[in-house]
Amino acid sequence: MEFERTAPASGNMFVAGRQFWLGPAQAGVTVTFWADADVIHLLNAGTQIKSVRSHLSTAGLTALAARGARKAGPPLLPPPENGDAVEVDRTVNKDGNVGLGRVHALRAASVGAGHQPERVGRPAV
Repeated sequence: MEFERTAPASGNMFVAGRQFWLGPAQAGVTVTFWADADVIHLLNAGTQIKSVRSHLSTAGLTALAARGARKAGPPLLPPPENGDAVEVDRTVNKDGNVGLGRVHALRAASVGAGHQPERVGRPAV
């Protein structure tokens, strides 16, 4: 689905039950949302601002259509192929770890300079 919203002065948008932080510099900008059940892309004049994992189900997408969203064009990014690298955003917890799926946790920060990220934990069974 595709639809437009104007960013408020705060740059903090709430759309389809989710917060999208763009920052005050984007105030007044018309943002195009491209949404499916996998990803939500935010665009300004056709240029991608950010992409986030979608929280929308088929019912959520249907609800957007009922509120005026239109059928979207093709996906902005090709689907990843087996072995492709993918970029993810994760929050580092107080212990310096980030979760990556159900497979394992990664150490993202260590006390002391020069430490490289290392695998911690063990694969799920």
